[in-house]
Amino acid sequence: MDWNDYIQLAKEVYSQRNSMATEEACCRSVISRAYYAAFNIAEIRQRTKERGYKPFGLGTHKNLIKYYIDHPDRKRKKIGTMLDRLLDVRNFCDYDSYSGKISISDYPTQAEDTLNKAEQVIARVAVLKPR
Repeated sequence: MDWNDYIQLAKEVYSQRNSMATEEACCRSVISRAYYAAFNIAEIRQRTKERGYKPFGLGTHKNLIKYYIDHPDRKRKKIGTMLDRLLDVRNFCDYDSYSGKISISDYPTQAEDTLNKAEQVIARVAVLKPR
């Protein structure tokens, strides 16, 4: 599967958010799909091209983010920070029980912002030089 298809799907759902299910449901789905596209592209990069990769097994979200955040390369740190923020928003939208540092009152704006940030992560991952 090409995870870029997920970001494309998220864009299409966002553009039709007023003609499908409720706007909130569409936006929550957009946020989730955008996060998973960015996460999986970053994970595939780490698994296939990063030196010293150690498989993390199940529950790789926080471990992958930690890998990028803890990396000495600042470009990778930025990817980790962005993924961490996207995960917070995705958790809120998927479970609506997140009691941390976020709340969402404007789902369309948050969905658009998440799409943009996910695309930035994907673009940053694409230009990483091997380490």
